[in-house]
Amino acid sequence: MALTEKLTWDADGFTLAGHRYRLQQPGRPATADDAFVFYKDRGQLEQFDRFFTATGLAPQRVLELGIWDGGSAAFWVETLGLTRYAAIDLQTRGDSAYFRAWQAARSPEVASTHWGVSQTDAAALTEIIDRRCLRPLDLILDDCSHHYGPTLRSFELLFPALQPGGYYVIEDWAWALQPEFQRRDHPWSRFAGLHPITHRLLDLHGSRPDVVASVLVFPDFIALERGPAEFGELDVAALTAHRPGGVSRAARRRLRRLRHPRG
Repeated sequence: MALTEKLTWDADGFTLAGHRYRLQQPGRPATADDAFVFYKDRGQLEQFDRFFTATGLAPQRVLELGIWDGGSAAFWVETLGLTRYAAIDLQTRGDSAYFRAWQAARSPEVASTHWGVSQTDAAALTEIIDRRCLRPLDLILDDCSHHYGPTLRSFELLFPALQPGGYYVIEDWAWALQPEFQRRDHPWSRFAGLHPITHRLLDLHGSRPDVVASVLVFPDFIALERGPAEFGELDVAALTAHRPGGVSRAARRRLRRLRHPRG
């Protein structure tokens, strides 16, 4: 059954397994007492339907980067029937009362949230994966900073933890290409876009299909399949082929700006 077929929609959001999910809207609070505040719209969920249909993926162990209001955690556990799920977030605000009530009705082994954890903290991520018995991971979802440097670093740290045939999803890869982010007065106008990471990881796929076996590109996320190669921590630059002559000086400057955006 498709994910969206499990949802009962209304004007404000949807209901799933007896719980309300209210779609996040500009100007509305980021949490609520009577619902999950959910930061994915119907179109994005339909893209995930297409992804799971195309791949046949039926994950049981999932790690997500980014918690928001906990709605994503509950959504994936309920729709996918997960046995193990963990999520991290750099914020320290903690779980909402609505999420705690949802979590209390389930086995404590199923879902856990870990606040105050950076997506690039290798030691903390490893400890969470091991303590929550997530190895080997079937699916990793990065819905976190949406900045190039941290997103690439998370991929290098976590992609090896997937089992062959598992998928690494990077959400909102094209945010900087959307009309609202083109305005000079937008708060994110000073940040470099995330979309160059798609080209970078496609280059890795072309160079080493035994590392990244396939890449699926959707409007709101990209999904990279773990290949059969054995490796420790991933170094994308070292594994990507380069033609003689190397990278131009201008290209190196652009890459440095992406990795270390000016604050």
